[in-house]
Amino acid sequence: TNISGNPVRTYGREKTLCDILRGISNTDIQIVSEAFKQYTKSKDKNIPLLSEYAKILKVEKRLRSYLEV
Repeated sequence: TNISGNPVRTYGREKTLCDILRGISNTDIQIVSEAFKQYTKSKDKNIPLLSEYAKILKVEKRLRSYLEV
């Protein structure tokens, strides 16, 4: 995506959720929990893609704890 001639990277929900788990964001735990709850309720969720990102970003263990709730 280009904004005012500058490239801007955009990512899907799966990558964003895994980035949050990596600690890139200092997001409140309740907000993170709600984000995962809403994601798992979504009709267009892609758990295999989410798992793949988690594996690449080494947050599989953290992801499992959110998906089990």
